Amino acid sequence: MAAISNTLFSLLKAHDRVVAIKDTYGGSNKIFIEFLPRQNIDVSLCDTTDFDTIENEIKKGCQVLYLESPTNPTLKIVDIQRLANVAHEHGGIVIVDNTFATRLC
Repeated sequence: MAAISNTLFSLLKAHDRVVAIKDTYGGSNKIFIEFLPRQNIDVSLCDTTDFDTIENEIKKGCQVLYLESPTNPTLKIVDIQRLANVAHEHGGIVIVDNTFATRLC
């Protein structure tokens, strides 16, 4: 969690926006729901498997796209390449937590 929180807090500042999926590890969710909003950072949490909605949220503008695949503990798979392409086209930085995949890959 130190790596995730330090990365987010080093990349984001007040009035920035992050788009993330809902099915992230509980500690990550706590950062998105409680800590980032306290720093006046806008967070858009999207349904993990609704790629069209995630893309639309990215297109509204975001500094960071945060993904986790497979998700912990629900094992949902995110189309990282598809979403990363959209984020990069709109100037976003992509963070992917693959911790749960370590023993699978």
